[in-house]
Amino acid sequence: NVAMVTGSWQGKKMDDVAAAWGPANSVQTLDDGRRVYGYSDTQGAAIAPYTCKVWFVVKDGVVQSSRTEESMMGSCSTILANKAKAN
Repeated sequence: NVAMVTGSWQGKKMDDVAAAWGPANSVQTLDDGRRVYGYSDTQGAAIAPYTCKVWFVVKDGVVQSSRTEESMMGSCSTILANKAKAN
């Protein structure tokens, strides 16, 4: 379940996410100082690729929330099957 994987990181250190998932594809700093770390992965055949994007909102190095976006239903379930959950 996508929410179980991404939600398991809430309250955990972003350093631990990066250790498990690798470096983020993008990092943005919001006006209030929070940072948004973005992960994106595309898989599938060239004629029918599917994409999963995950964003972690981080304050003081700790994950506050996460959000996912998928190009087609089930994309994130397939791609995130290989991503670690928090312990």
